[in-house]
Amino acid sequence: MAELLIDYCGELQRLTPPARLTFGRAGALLIDDNPFLSRITGELYEKSDLWWIANRGSSIGLEVHDALTMSHVVLAPGASGPLPFDTNVIRFAAGGTTYELVARFDQPREWASESPVSATANATLAHLPLTPSQRQLVAALAEPRLRNPTDRQAPIPTNRQLAQRFDWELTKLNRKLDSICAKLDRHGVKGLRGGIDSLATDRRRRLVDFALTTGLVSLADLAELPTDP
Repeated sequence: MAELLIDYCGELQRLTPPARLTFGRAGALLIDDNPFLSRITGELYEKSDLWWIANRGSSIGLEVHDALTMSHVVLAPGASGPLPFDTNVIRFAAGGTTYELVARFDQPREWASESPVSATANATLAHLPLTPSQRQLVAALAEPRLRNPTDRQAPIPTNRQLAQRFDWELTKLNRKLDSICAKLDRHGVKGLRGGIDSLATDRRRRLVDFALTTGLVSLADLAELPTDP
């Protein structure tokens, strides 16, 4: 089985089965003391003669890019799957800072004809079946970040502002938001459950981060939104 070479900021590590490597704010591979970064953001490990990557965080997506092509997958929180490429560029963002580490095999591998990425690992949830009104609501919530993606601290519209924009009662808005979070929770996204009365700011920000990381909504969705009152 091929060994896995890990490169983070020029620091090289070599993993030999059955080695495991966690990374994050308090992982075996220390990424940063950024408080927005999970203590354990992800893990690389061997299983069934394959090297796997797991998203151990609760709100941050892990993007796994092929260094040679435009191909990539996104691991939602809690998802895992085999490393899909010979050279895997792993990217994630926390608190406005983007991090990148590279995991590559020390020799080329021969994949079977089927995709090495499991259904779980490929759960970008970009095609999660949302109703039109749910998709509009997520797009409105994420609009400031969609229009200015470099500003991760852009203010998120309040529930009351959203209710006024859609001409809904506040209770209807709260129910719709809670329904969206419950649906994502059932698909393995952590940190979005709560009471139906309101969504705390951090929970709404997690929803926005997840929607943007996975491509659940995009700039094209803004054209379907009602104008601000």
